[in-house]
Parts: sequence; C-alpha cells; structure tokens
Amino acid sequence: MQQIDDASKPGESPSNSLIKTPLVKTKLGAGWIVMLAKFQVLAVLVLIFLGGNVKSHEAGLSVPDWPTSYGYNMFTFPYEYWVGGIWHEHVHRLVASGVGALTVMLACGVALFYRRYRILGWSMLAAVIVQGLLGGLTVIYLLPAWISSAHGMLAQAFLCLSVAMAFLLHHEGGRSIAQEPRIRTASIVLLIALFVQLAFGAFVRHTESGLAVLDFPTVAGSYLPSVSPQTIQTLNEARSASRLAPIDSSQVVIHLLHRYWALVVVFGVGLLYSRIRSSLDATLKGYSVGLIALTILQIGLGASIVLTHRIILPTSLHVVIGATMMAMTMLIYMRSRGVKAVT
Repeated sequence: MQQIDDASKPGESPSNSLIKTPLVKTKLGAGWIVMLAKFQVLAVLVLIFLGGNVKSHEAGLSVPDWPTSYGYNMFTFPYEYWVGGIWHEHVHRLVASGVGALTVMLACGVALFYRRYRILGWSMLAAVIVQGLLGGLTVIYLLPAWISSAHGMLAQAFLCLSVAMAFLLHHEGGRSIAQEPRIRTASIVLLIALFVQLAFGAFVRHTESGLAVLDFPTVAGSYLPSVSPQTIQTLNEARSASRLAPIDSSQVVIHLLHRYWALVVVFGVGLLYSRIRSSLDATLKGYSVGLIALTILQIGLGASIVLTHRIILPTSLHVVIGATMMAMTMLIYMRSRGVKAVT
C-alpha cells in the first residue's frame, strides 16, 4: 500500500510535499466499506422477503399514508400500533429506510476510497431513491399493478448492483481470476431469463393471478394449457368451490406465462451448469451446485403455493428464493468476467 512520505524533496517544504501526495485509502477505511457492501446484499435480501411478506398478508395499505404513518413521523410511530398488517407494512418501511441509509454511506465511502467504482455507487444511490418513490406511489395510488410490479422488479435490479459492488470491493487488490467467456455468456442468458421470470412473478402477485389455476402441473385437469371459455369456466367452478372470486382469461395468461417461463429458467440453469463443469474454478462449481439447489427449492415452493392455495410462508419464501437465484447468477457472472490483481 502506498505510504505518505514526510520527507520533502529538495527545495520543497514538508507541507507542500504532503499537499502533492494523492489521497490513499487506509486499511480501516477500506475494510469498513467492503464489509458494508457485503452487509448490504444481505439487507436487500431481507428487505425483498419483507416486501413479499407485505403482499402475502395483503398489508400494502395497512398504513394508508406516506411518507408519514397515520400522521406520525415514520420513525416515531408508536410501537403499540404495530399490530396485524400494520406491523408488516411498517417494518418493511423501516428496513427500506435502513437500506437507503446504507446505500448513502456506501456510495460516499466508495467515492472516497474506491473512486474507480464511484459511478456504480452513485447508480445504486439513484436506484434506491427511485425505489423509495415507487414504494410511496404504490400507497398514494392504492396499489396499481404496474407501479407495484415496477417496485418489485427494481428491487431485483438493485440487488444485482449490490452483488456487483460487494464482489468488486472484495476482490480489489486480490489475486487474479481467469476470465471464462463461455460461462459469462451463459450467465448473461440466465440473468435475462430470471429477470423476465421475476417480472412475470410480480405481475402474477399484483394482478391476483397466483391462484388463477388451482391444479399443478395440470391446467384445469389437462397437461395442454388453454384459455378457452370452457377452460375458464372449469377454473372458475373450482375457484367457486374454494370460495375464491372468479378470474378472467388475462389472469390465466399471466399465470401460465410465469409457470411455463420457469422451463426457460431451468434450461438456463442447466446450460450454465454444463459450462461450469469444465471449469477449473472450484468456487464457480460451488456456486453452480448452490444454484441448482435453489432452482429445485423454487419449483417446489411454486407448486406448493398453488396446491395449498397460497399459504403465507411459502409464498414469501418463493419471492426471496427467486431473488437469491438472481444474486447467485450475478455472482457467477462477475466471477466469470475475471479479476485482475491491483498492485
């Protein structure tokens, strides 16, 4: 690490020598920022789970005003009022505020100690500001599907930015990692497939399409998907027997898009795994095994949501496991890009 030398050059005073010396990062400063970046990834995953939990409990309007909470400052809202849906919505808001504060500190710290990543840091800050505004708009405009879905999709994009920052800072100044172009391409394909799937998932949740089809893996008893009037009638008869409101063909289409796009994701996971198998990078191989395990768990959770008529815990876990798959794929992408040692 570069050190500041108190000895001045001939003809210079010590003070002038120090002024001309570039700012250097200290071990304390660097370590603090790296740990903050890693902690933020965990915090964002927790926040995504809490956001999913708000929808699972249908608690999005339990606190009907924003940015206040029943007229109180959000941070002084009396604890005795944190009951029922209010608890889920208010805790989500508080944790979101905490993630926002983390992002401000991280962006400023990166600008000070890791200037080469400052654009990524400021991009994260801009994203978290927009995310907060979208969260507020969902309340002000009474949960419109497109704003609520955009809020969920931006959360996934922000998670990817957080993973990228944590990876870059962790490997700053470390040993070189070889590039893996074939793995990088496959990881990009999977990232796109996952983002599309998560977008479909957001629309499923916010258009009340999660239980448009009540059987799995069949659709109204058939393995061939259909949105014919007869199929819609059969589905609505099943919903009526379960005391659920009737649905229309658009909700069935959204549900089926999410269900069958999962096959594209599974293909992408398989493609990525097949390319990582030939790699000499043991870390990448570990990530790929973890990704397969997450995929199997995610499919099981998706099926359980339908078969149990969307009980709360599997539904919320389905959201955060999808986000974790996104984070894992982003980690594989970052590592496959290669990292050069900084001397």
